Amino acid sequence: MLQENITDFLDACKQNHFSAKSLESFSLRLREFDEFFTSRSLNHVAEIRYKHLMDFVSSGNRSPHIKKQRV
Repeated sequence: MLQENITDFLDACKQNHFSAKSLESFSLRLREFDEFFTSRSLNHVAEIRYKHLMDFVSSGNRSPHIKKQRV
């Protein structure tokens, strides 16, 4: 659903010289984000609501570190 947006965001980060570690982390979390919303049958960014975002942050691994990265 969000692959083009994710690619554009990561390209912008590369142009602004983000570290390889940051890019790897962003890529992982954004892929999780995309998979989460695809599994919820959301087809457009406009369909995402606050509750969806809260569900994403608290889904799966509930460690504070992962939640912080997802936010």
